[in-house]
Amino acid sequence: MSTFRYPPFHSYPPSFTLQPVKTTKEKQLKLWCDLVLSYCKHYKIFKLSLTDSANSPLFVNTSIDRRLSISAIEEVFSRLVSMGYGEWLNKQANICLIYWRRPNEWAQIIYDWVERTGRRKSILTLYEIRFSEDTAEFEFHEMDPELLLKSLQVLESQGKCVIFEGKVSDDLGVKFL
Repeated sequence: MSTFRYPPFHSYPPSFTLQPVKTTKEKQLKLWCDLVLSYCKHYKIFKLSLTDSANSPLFVNTSIDRRLSISAIEEVFSRLVSMGYGEWLNKQANICLIYWRRPNEWAQIIYDWVERTGRRKSILTLYEIRFSEDTAEFEFHEMDPELLLKSLQVLESQGKCVIFEGKVSDDLGVKFL
């Protein structure tokens, strides 16, 4: 995997403190949101926790001895959620599912794969979709199970699949129509 290239603002010390002027803060939050999405896409990260993220290179730049505070990271995540690029996974709002592609986009990518590979009328488990050698070349390979299920629910709502219950999320089955 190639090395992630941080945008120039990540090396600018004031970027690591959210500014009090509303217009400046809005621009700053947009930069941080864009960075989170591109970073997560590059490394195929689907979930971020506030506490773990506080020590991640995403929000820490050791070369300039700066880090974004947990409260600022929470604002970034909250902005992602409000823009439809994230979803809080718990009531404490400390784990965020990151949508560098939204569930409807993933649904289309997965269904395109189903059609290209002749899997219509097939039944697969979520585990097979996530870890099969057949999906290794695709972005949804090793996808977070919660995001995969949300994407499949989009397809189910469109009448393109039926989801079957399992004991755990990877045991869920899906029949593509």
